[in-house]
Amino acid sequence: MTQQHLILGGGGFIGRHVALLLVRAGHRVTIATRAVPVFEFPAEAVDYIELMEVELASADWDALVAQADVVHHYAWSSTPASANANPAGDMLVNIGPTLGLLDAMRRRGGGRLVFPSSGGTVYGILKAVPVHEDTPLEPITAYGAGKATAEVYLNLYRRLYGLDCRIARISNAYGPGQDPTRGLGAVSTFIHRALDQREIIIWGDGEIVRDYIHVSDVASALVTLICAQRQKR
Repeated sequence: MTQQHLILGGGGFIGRHVALLLVRAGHRVTIATRAVPVFEFPAEAVDYIELMEVELASADWDALVAQADVVHHYAWSSTPASANANPAGDMLVNIGPTLGLLDAMRRRGGGRLVFPSSGGTVYGILKAVPVHEDTPLEPITAYGAGKATAEVYLNLYRRLYGLDCRIARISNAYGPGQDPTRGLGAVSTFIHRALDQREIIIWGDGEIVRDYIHVSDVASALVTLICAQRQKR
């Protein structure tokens, strides 16, 4: 069945890959983004994707979610470094819009929402590996605290108002379309520096381990998650 998907932050790295998969699966997509993306979708997908320029701080949430069967909340305005530098600002620009979105969905009477949380920063210092889904959240960075706070509110609105909120804790994604200038992930950064014949710089002692996942696998997992039938409890 064809559904209408609203992707907040759909012009970003993960959002664009999810949008394309949804279109190829027969769905229609509205991308809400702060600026028109600099990339182009394949010609066969263009007619099924609508682009909207939206500032989340002043968004008309009721109008945005009115026609959406599914909402993807990929719009997150900070990085670990910027969040630590300004925790109050991080909460304002990220948690404020998240609550605006949740309230609009509550007023509408429900809906399905998917949110990509952090697969690492929400846990803090690990006491055991592998990490299980029910491992306590103990973030030690402002970025992790923000993601964990969003998770708490999604679960709260699910319990209070019955919203179908789904959370995916994603590790470090990499792949085509990632902006190497943002410093998000060693894989893309190292590859681009190597292609430019620039020195690859490794911070610390080289012993730190990170989990990486290709963006195509992330997009596939998110589409599978959002399309899965909700289990009754």
